[in-house]
Amino acid sequence: MRRKALASEDIYHSLRDKMAALPQVDVVSLLDVEGNVINFTRSYPAPPINLSTRDYFRYHSTHRGDQPYMSEPVRNKGNGNWTFYVSRRIENARGEFVGAVLVGVSCQFFADFFHRVNLGTDSTITLYNRDYTMLARWPYAPEMISKQVRTGTTYQVISQGKQHDDQGAHGASEP
Repeated sequence: MRRKALASEDIYHSLRDKMAALPQVDVVSLLDVEGNVINFTRSYPAPPINLSTRDYFRYHSTHRGDQPYMSEPVRNKGNGNWTFYVSRRIENARGEFVGAVLVGVSCQFFADFFHRVNLGTDSTITLYNRDYTMLARWPYAPEMISKQVRTGTTYQVISQGKQHDDQGAHGASEP
């Protein structure tokens, strides 16, 4: 698909429709080869935003393939909220990088969800990336979001148990 088609109002509405049933999704964006947002779900037309310095864009611009990438949490440029991004590379028919599609996932959504689980006042629920970067936590602790946590019981259980897969639940208290 060409840039003009991806930047269209029809694509904007299609992205908004698909996102409507996903409360954890904060924003969906389409980026061009230079990291410019060409369409996204917050407004149409997309304002001038360049994301070429973000980790997901740097990764996709230098790594071929269709594997998704999960970013470090950052303050969203659109609303200032903590967000992490799941993204995929877009290639043309020759396999050349032409941009990326990314879905911004709200860290606050997971904190609120964890709160509703209600394990009691002495419990903590935390979501980590595979490098132990904190993505979400209840009780909510925005000052800890985006920090690597390589101490405490959770780290010991995962690292000493050599459970480095992308899935799994581990119950443990936090530092």
